[in-house]
Amino acid sequence: MELFASGDYALFQWFNRGVVNPVFDVLMPILSGNPLFKPGLAVLAIALFWKGGRRGIFCALMLAATLAVGETGTGILKRTVGRPRPYATHPETRMLAGKGLNGSMPSGHAAIWAGAAMVAAAYYPRSRKVMFPLAAGVGISRMYVGVHYPSDVLAGWAWGAFYGWGLPRFYEAVWQTVGTRWFPLWHNRVPSLLHVESVGVSHGAAVDPSANASGAAAAE
Repeated sequence: MELFASGDYALFQWFNRGVVNPVFDVLMPILSGNPLFKPGLAVLAIALFWKGGRRGIFCALMLAATLAVGETGTGILKRTVGRPRPYATHPETRMLAGKGLNGSMPSGHAAIWAGAAMVAAAYYPRSRKVMFPLAAGVGISRMYVGVHYPSDVLAGWAWGAFYGWGLPRFYEAVWQTVGTRWFPLWHNRVPSLLHVESVGVSHGAAVDPSANASGAAAAE
């Protein structure tokens, strides 16, 4: 453990002090915690609902549901691990961001971006070209600005990728079980939460009467 901690801190120092340059001093704080992030996310959600069609609506809803559960889990992990932030034990840390209010392990920023990237990729596979590098950049920025160790970021990426991949598929499995049994009419209109290319979400969507009849019979 001492060897791991020593290597972790050495790598942290390299990111925090070894690659310092004026460009990164401007870019990394923006990636780490830009105040426009949440308003930008709200605008993106509105755009998905307004212009994204069925896929955009389902993607926005899945992002909200997945990230809410994931963030709750991140908070529990932070409290359970209870690891101090780098600046708490290493006063020489170069700080370019505000101090966090909770533990260091895992990185919440790395987790939420990894989770968002996985959900976005489920609906828009080509988004990987943007979202994956962006998630990587956010994680690296958290080390550069002095608020996370490399192992915190790796744990955040792993945790975010896990719930970003797993939760949508869990919701899908629940819907396939619960929807077909208890809500056959709804399930007939929304047969999948992930594969939405042919899903109708408007009141005018066509519904197959025979499918409704068979679904109602199955429910009985």
